[in-house]
Amino acid sequence: MKKYLFSITTVVIITFFTSCSLKNPSLAHHSDNLTIEILHINDTHSHLEPIKTSIYINGKKTYVYAGGYAKIAKYIKEKKTNPHIIVLHAGDAVQGSLYYILFKGKADVEALNKMKLDAMTVGNHEFDKNATSFGINFAKLANFPIISCDINASANPILKNIIKPYIIKEIDKQKIAIVGDSVNSSVISNPGPTVVFSNYIDSAKKYVNELKKRGINKIIFLTHIGYKHDQFLARQIPDIDIIIGGHSHTLLGDFTNIGMKSKGPYPTVINHNLSKTLIVTDYKWGEMIGDINVTFDKNGKITNYTGTPVMLVSDIFLRKNANGKKVEVNESIKTKIKNFISNQPNIKIESNDKTVEQIINKYKPEVNKLMKTVIGIAAENLVNVRLPNKKNPHGSMIAPIVAKALYEKAEKTGGCDFALQNVGAVRISIPKGNISIGEVYTLLPFGNTLVILNLKGAKIKTMLENVIDLSFIKHSHTGSFPYMYNAKITINVSNKKGQRITSFKIKDANGNWIDLDQNKTYKIATNSYIANGGDYYSEMRNASNKTDTGFLNTEIFINYIKSKGTIKKLPDDEVPITLQ
Repeated sequence: MKKYLFSITTVVIITFFTSCSLKNPSLAHHSDNLTIEILHINDTHSHLEPIKTSIYINGKKTYVYAGGYAKIAKYIKEKKTNPHIIVLHAGDAVQGSLYYILFKGKADVEALNKMKLDAMTVGNHEFDKNATSFGINFAKLANFPIISCDINASANPILKNIIKPYIIKEIDKQKIAIVGDSVNSSVISNPGPTVVFSNYIDSAKKYVNELKKRGINKIIFLTHIGYKHDQFLARQIPDIDIIIGGHSHTLLGDFTNIGMKSKGPYPTVINHNLSKTLIVTDYKWGEMIGDINVTFDKNGKITNYTGTPVMLVSDIFLRKNANGKKVEVNESIKTKIKNFISNQPNIKIESNDKTVEQIINKYKPEVNKLMKTVIGIAAENLVNVRLPNKKNPHGSMIAPIVAKALYEKAEKTGGCDFALQNVGAVRISIPKGNISIGEVYTLLPFGNTLVILNLKGAKIKTMLENVIDLSFIKHSHTGSFPYMYNAKITINVSNKKGQRITSFKIKDANGNWIDLDQNKTYKIATNSYIANGGDYYSEMRNASNKTDTGFLNTEIFINYIKSKGTIKKLPDDEVPITLQ
């Protein structure tokens, strides 16, 4: 009888723990195992509202409205029922839309506060209006920790008590360290003398050692140093378990199902002798949210992981009609699109969080008003034609001015030899008279950012020969035609491919026009689209020392017009295109 009772009791106990394990997967393995879910965003750049972008659905190019703070907040809120959730922002929350121009970060932080972030690291653009502005308009208002182990802000009266090297979060009585690590912004932004940067590797080693001495064996780094530097950091310090990155606007994971190319797997795994480091990052502008589950054993070693970034979209879908105009799809196609999305792990139709939506709507009227604000004057009609013609023998008048604005901005952020702009990214002519902010957003509507990269002279010439052949000779991709500032070319269309550029000159520091040296490496300022190989600028895809500054080209041109007051066509000796 006693034997029988013991058997029944054993069955009851086993049944109880089996039931608990099914409800909570972290109990399904060892009782000391810990599974956490990390939701992460980076480089949101003041894109409080969704971005119109194109993807492919069932092989058809489809335009969707992706991201926006209200959708991100809703996704996080739905997930927050899990007590093992950690929500992180990897920096560059600000700079990139009129919301930042007007509100200097206040609109961003008010919305981000509703997302209940566990921590945010400091990006370079946080300092664009100087450290004090960041402190007053963002950091001081944040209800979440701001962390960076390589920033010493002790001399700044506002930030000195805000920026900490790391935080410790406790889940199921287990401690997890989250350490911030930032890019040195002293050259590429405007932190000023009250913020001092130390070497990001040395700082990381210092605090990892400190955490290990405290007995913490689960260490997450929240970085704003870029994907390549994240990999270097992981190789240098094997004790880092997870790196949540930002700065390089890198898409990771398999997105071939919606026609997008990524730079690597999600997560990217760096294997060490006795451990591994997982690296994840979440693209740009809040178009997606990263979502990864990681299981640790009792010794703090990673035993399992799974996840993907998720693109959050509205239920509005557009495709081009027979006239090339983007229009909403009919209900039949819409149903097919929604059915497709419902079966994909990395794209989701998401509604808006009403609280965050109300915050955005509070600020939006001033944004709409600013769009109508006059910022300067066009002294003459600045005609935009894609290709040179009899009436406009030098081609577009406005595209070289856009290139000049990029050049002048690049000169302030590390310098460059010349600027290059594809004409397809410049959409309209600017008529004589007042220029409004809205007009500039129509001129440059694609949300491109300023990229600075290095390319050898021989590759530059080959690249331009190829795009001239496609655009000017074959007329198949006219948007790729190049316009420049501080460089100029002469084209002879009667020559064979590869020999049509008969003169290629670049102005040196002394103001002299010097022939392109095919053996020399040049620093080029350009837009993010062609810097990533768009419009057949494939040579740029793997260019060296490529830096996406994060500065929105639209805002660069707005500030350029404001600084000049009046803009006019370039003088004859600076015109970039001459036909022979």
